[in-house]
Amino acid sequence: MKQKWYLLHLCAAMLLAACGDDSGSNATNTTKATSAQQHSSSATTTIKVATDATYPPFQYRDEKNNILGIEMDVLNAIGQSEGLKMDFNHYIRNDYQHVLTNNHFDLFASAFYGNAKYPDDVVMSKPFMEAYIVVGLCDDKAGNANIQNIAQLQGKKIAVSKYYGQSMIDLAAKLTGSPNNVMVVDTFYLSARELYNQQVDGVLGANYVLAHFAKEMKKEDTTRFLRVESEEPRQLVFLVNKNNTALLEKLNKGIDTAKANGTIKNLENKWLGGLKPVQ
Repeated sequence: MKQKWYLLHLCAAMLLAACGDDSGSNATNTTKATSAQQHSSSATTTIKVATDATYPPFQYRDEKNNILGIEMDVLNAIGQSEGLKMDFNHYIRNDYQHVLTNNHFDLFASAFYGNAKYPDDVVMSKPFMEAYIVVGLCDDKAGNANIQNIAQLQGKKIAVSKYYGQSMIDLAAKLTGSPNNVMVVDTFYLSARELYNQQVDGVLGANYVLAHFAKEMKKEDTTRFLRVESEEPRQLVFLVNKNNTALLEKLNKGIDTAKANGTIKNLENKWLGGLKPVQ
């Protein structure tokens, strides 16, 4: 009799435990599904981040469609210090004003420069990094080791992506002495490929972008950067709706923290490695 009574209690306990596990699972799923609507009651606020994930290493997608990049690393660091969970979504960069002012996204991260002009209804965060305009050189090409400063680019051939616009194409012509010395290509990748295929002497672009392609093509040991001193550094910022002052405050506080504790410096080393601009 005692044995039957013990078995009944054991079965009841097992059933309660099973129910408890199921309830916990459902609660977790519900919390995940509704986290965007429960910001005020949750310790971690989910921030919907838009990014045009086509511009490595600032933002890009891997083979599993995960969004990665410098800006993702910075935002995740900010999230850790400020209690924010970053939800990254690919979106066309040119639509940043529409999606921010209509609250489709909370934040847009897509290599925005602080020294550019933006509409009045969006605001910039504090700068979190600086990008430099450089000429990348590869010493695998005969004679390139002799190019030690910008002045020695006269008469050389430079590739530049048309993505940068006419001002950068004109800059390449100025650096080389003639538009005939400029190879204009469609993408950053193609400009870097021309360099490593030894079709040009140098490639003009942002240091982070060129460092990424040097790493991808396993040419870090033979690639050098010459900084174009006439071009001021590009301050990298995030954009938010001007009315979202609470998020802007958290972003700026998180950027200050990431700079102070060495996170930004560590991320620069991660993405740039030894490829720092010289001169």
